[in-house]
Amino acid sequence: MRTAMYFLVALLLVLLIAPVLLPAQYQLTRSIEINAPLSVVHAKLTDLNEFAKWNPFREDDPSSKVEVSGTGLGSTMVWAGEKTGQGKLTIVNIVPEKSVEIEMIFLKPVQGEARALWTVAATGESVTTLTWSYEQRLSYFKRYFGLIMDFMMSPTFDKGLKNFKALVEAGK
Repeated sequence: MRTAMYFLVALLLVLLIAPVLLPAQYQLTRSIEINAPLSVVHAKLTDLNEFAKWNPFREDDPSSKVEVSGTGLGSTMVWAGEKTGQGKLTIVNIVPEKSVEIEMIFLKPVQGEARALWTVAATGESVTTLTWSYEQRLSYFKRYFGLIMDFMMSPTFDKGLKNFKALVEAGK
């Protein structure tokens, strides 16, 4: 009985202390080559109405509601869905023909904030590389989620990049 009690106390201590050793920030970066000029790719990234068309998270929750306000710098997209939860994203910085920075605020089911950065680079006459970077600070106990975030998020980001590529290359 005492051995079991010591084991449980030791396990509890490990679970309480382990997050100190885990990263406090999660980062993910994915890229894809698109057969389109850089200016076309960048223009689609600055319009959140376009993002609503290729957003991979929406595919998993087609009944989710999305509302976009404005275009370009300062434009916002608010979403609410059973699987996607609730949140808001805002374009906070645009560097013409280079990057678009997004701030995300998650409201439900879990509150949090994150940043996404879409960067573009011409890699040929009509070929553009799009890189989608994501970073999120993890609170103390959420650091455990950082251990499985790549497994959970990478396929979704890859799907989104493929959706975007298909949309742009189809000229839609």
